[in-house]
Amino acid sequence: TSKAYAESSARVRITGNISTTHGGGIMSNGHLELGEEGPEQPVHLEISKTVVGSKEGNENKEWNFTLSLSDAEGNPLQQDSIVCVTEEGETGELVPNTLLLENGQTTFVLKHGQKIIFDDLPEGTIYHVVEDEANQDGYLTQVSGSAESIAVEDENDATKVIGAEGQIRAQGETVRVDFFNKLVSDLTVSKFVAGESNAKDKDWEFVLTLKDEDGNA
Repeated sequence: TSKAYAESSARVRITGNISTTHGGGIMSNGHLELGEEGPEQPVHLEISKTVVGSKEGNENKEWNFTLSLSDAEGNPLQQDSIVCVTEEGETGELVPNTLLLENGQTTFVLKHGQKIIFDDLPEGTIYHVVEDEANQDGYLTQVSGSAESIAVEDENDATKVIGAEGQIRAQGETVRVDFFNKLVSDLTVSKFVAGESNAKDKDWEFVLTLKDEDGNA
């Protein structure tokens, strides 16, 4: 191994350590070098999709999302595109892709069980992601994920959410945002009495039993 290679590979180097007096030793003079500062580590954003509430579950339905990305000062990311990977839930297959960015904003689609991963975001990236069809067609949208994420409320109903936002602060940090769409239904029960007029004021008792899709109460 050459001296030049050894010096270039070293993480700790002591140089100029010379003493002509009694008691001289390491660091009595000279220099101590503790390697070099490593490259800045990118941050990561993972967004997943799960559909629950029916056996079919519309697993092949494509759900549209809008993602806005800003730098640590709140300015839209100044780049034309962003690299991502879509992960298939059942097979784990990774499909690379490149999405166009316009003023820091892009769109993408996810199906049930899929996850999209953005791996090359700068430290301090601010994200805002919403589901375009949130709380529509009988589905209730729910969002969970990393502690740093803040829910984005539905402007039409403050009790519901449509997405999440936050900031990825630490180098190498991964933030997750998980979207769940649950199929919900409304049930209305009415009563009509015909015939005897005095029965119209009678209280009728009903027994309602609710079961899940597998027949469990």
